[in-house]
Amino acid sequence: MRKALLATLVMGALAAPAFAEGTVTVYGQMNVGVVFHDEGPVTKTKVDNLYTSSRLGFKGDENLGDGLKAFWQIEQGLRPDDAATTNFASREGWVGLQGDFGKVGLGRGKTPYTNMVDWFDIFDGAIGAAATASYSVDSIQDSRFSNAIRYDSPNLGGVNLSGMYSFGENKTSTTGSSDGFSGLASYSNGPIKAGLSYGQQRNLAGVSGNKKSAWQIGGIYTLGDLGLGLAYQAGEWRTAGVDFDRDTVTTTVTYKIGAGTLRAGAQFAAEADVGGNSAADSDFTRYAIGYKHGLSKRTYALVEYSALSADKSITGAAVADQRGLAVGLMHTF
Repeated sequence: MRKALLATLVMGALAAPAFAEGTVTVYGQMNVGVVFHDEGPVTKTKVDNLYTSSRLGFKGDENLGDGLKAFWQIEQGLRPDDAATTNFASREGWVGLQGDFGKVGLGRGKTPYTNMVDWFDIFDGAIGAAATASYSVDSIQDSRFSNAIRYDSPNLGGVNLSGMYSFGENKTSTTGSSDGFSGLASYSNGPIKAGLSYGQQRNLAGVSGNKKSAWQIGGIYTLGDLGLGLAYQAGEWRTAGVDFDRDTVTTTVTYKIGAGTLRAGAQFAAEADVGGNSAADSDFTRYAIGYKHGLSKRTYALVEYSALSADKSITGAAVADQRGLAVGLMHTF
């Protein structure tokens, strides 16, 4: 009897750690190139960390039983061109639970609004001022939230729902909480991918009444090697009691050719409305074209040309056109 009990205890002790074991994955990318950048009054040539920035990440999960898992992720940006430092978990930092109910995480990372923007932000080497990330128009939405809780639903017949709330932790007796909400409803079925997203941030920098919000609708249609994307964004914000708003349309085209992909995109921002009046000549256009060639499953060579065409800012100040050419190498792991 004692031998049987001892054997049971030993087997239980050995099995428990095995049950608790989880996976750990190290991942990342290095994306560096030579950039020729005409900023208007200044022209630069430099070796630079390209638009889809270099990064290093760690992620894993642990099986808790009964279909429940714990997950975690830490991801930080890297600057291989100059070794400039970034904060640990500057890009993503999560811990959470996932199961049949979906996925709930606590921490920091990209918002659901940003996740949809990424569908149309297709370039790796574009200069920042000419990239097609719509949230960067007037900085209408932060790409990431800190101090956040996020929920992602399971796949519901092609429909996925995501919501994220950021707790503004700067509230005092005299300043409001700089909190934020972001949500996305998406649908994917065969060649069609469509979505509707919304983002809102209040009491920016602790200033009551300063806020910004945006919503975006769009989709991608894939026909063989051809991909077509179209999105519309409406953004509005308030600063120092003055209301602003602007509409933006983004279009993208991708075409696979053997081991490579041709990519082209354009973004058209209408004149901004400032305090109920149109800001003359504040409209602008961003566009880019490029080619990304797979040298292997993880190494790519790329060349991209991008440009910004503008006349004036929303304040009426002159804005110089910008142009950039990037030739680079990307390695993912």
